[in-house]
Amino acid sequence: MTQPTPQFVTRRGAQLLLDNQPFVVSGANYWQAMNLGMPSGPSSNRARVLRDLADLSSRGINMIRILAASEASQFGKQPDRMYPALMQAPG
Repeated sequence: MTQPTPQFVTRRGAQLLLDNQPFVVSGANYWQAMNLGMPSGPSSNRARVLRDLADLSSRGINMIRILAASEASQFGKQPDRMYPALMQAPG
């Protein structure tokens, strides 16, 4: 099987290009991916990550930012926090 050729965004002046064509970034934050993408654990759900990425792509999103750390709260479990937390305390 032939591997696809990697594509890289380049620039000409202030213009971004992909395959020598203008490239416009359409991005989204995907904070859950760090925990959902774990190989195992209570938050692991790689199938959901793949579904979410396909959905984002179908909506025109071509760039995502993934949270690389999650913090616990000193006030106990909160609905707006990602679990399991990577950092249990500051420092």
